[in-house]
Amino acid sequence: MDFIVELHQAATLDEAFAAYEKLVQSLGFDGALYTFVPQIYLENKLSITPLFKTSDAYSPAFLRHYQDAGFDQHDFTVKRIAQGERQVLDWWLESRKGLLTRRERKVIVTAREDYGIRNGLSLPLVGGMPGLGGVSCISSEKGDAYQALLHDKLRDLKHCTQVFHEHVMAQPHLRIYFLAPLLAQLSPKEKRLLQFVLSGLPMKTLPKHMDDVSQKYGEKLVDGIRAKFGGINKVRLIYYIAMLHLHDYL
Repeated sequence: MDFIVELHQAATLDEAFAAYEKLVQSLGFDGALYTFVPQIYLENKLSITPLFKTSDAYSPAFLRHYQDAGFDQHDFTVKRIAQGERQVLDWWLESRKGLLTRRERKVIVTAREDYGIRNGLSLPLVGGMPGLGGVSCISSEKGDAYQALLHDKLRDLKHCTQVFHEHVMAQPHLRIYFLAPLLAQLSPKEKRLLQFVLSGLPMKTLPKHMDDVSQKYGEKLVDGIRAKFGGINKVRLIYYIAMLHLHDYL
């Protein structure tokens, strides 16, 4: 209940994640990493770096190595979540099954041997639209102690993680952390124009609603927005705005 209260009182994603991190550690895990990647980044290969929230126990050096080495391209947990996996992925259990490629296994071997992340598991949260989300929790427990931790606490971890993620996605002031890089590409005038586009009114009526923008210039601005979003068409643009609730920030 303390977790729920702190989560609902959080004014920022930092505060919400701090409440979740405290919960994770109270269950016996060392720390967690949380991310949400809007599907538009993935489908249209936008040059925007995915954002994370991490515990101090999650080595910053490993995260830098992960990004610099392009490990996201060979992270089996990312691939599985994108493919619709909804079960918890225990890194070393999956490795022992012998189904990981050499590059996929290198990611978790690097985490353990170079950065001391003994055990890790990833909890899929969402895949497809509106994006790809997940939490990875780490533990320094060994052998039977780690198995006991999973037996006793994994169910609670899964439930509380889902509560945390759903709360973040439902609150515009928390969700904006992951959407800010996309929104930063839009000028104030482009944001105003998107409000008009969402109204469904014909472009010929644009000057009545934006007296500083002609129909021709408005159409040029829409083309520019489409290009920033990966060269998508106007229908797809509206679809992304709706699915990501970008209208909350226009």
